[in-house]
Amino acid sequence: MADTILRQLKDLAATLPDQPIGWATPNPDERLMSGFYRHGPCLFLVCDPQTHTWLVNAAWESILGWGPDESQKKRFKLFHPGDAKALLAAIRSLGSNDTAKVTSRVRKKARVRKKGGGYTTVQWTAKQQDSLFYLVGEPQEETNG
Repeated sequence: MADTILRQLKDLAATLPDQPIGWATPNPDERLMSGFYRHGPCLFLVCDPQTHTWLVNAAWESILGWGPDESQKKRFKLFHPGDAKALLAAIRSLGSNDTAKVTSRVRKKARVRKKGGGYTTVQWTAKQQDSLFYLVGEPQEETNG
């Protein structure tokens, strides 16, 4: 499963708009992609439509204070109540059999709770691959509510 997730993260990263994405080698190996996932500056999230699968990278802890086990237990409860439903609806809209939707991506801002209090606004880009959703989040600003 790790190989699949790393390959799909590479595919998602290549679709991000306005980002100078490029790889030093045409086909980065698993070690490079694993390092990108573990040490990347953005929040990475992999989930299924029911959010039962929940994988996050180390940035969740360095940016928000939530360790992997804590974020696994809380899942979308970490998102601001006013934003969680809209973000879930947006990413689930990708789960159509319509080819245009399956190959598209969604960009949406949502506030994420910080462990120490308050929220961080995050610009999320989501893409579906097979039965999983891959989200990359770029923190935008600190907010309190």
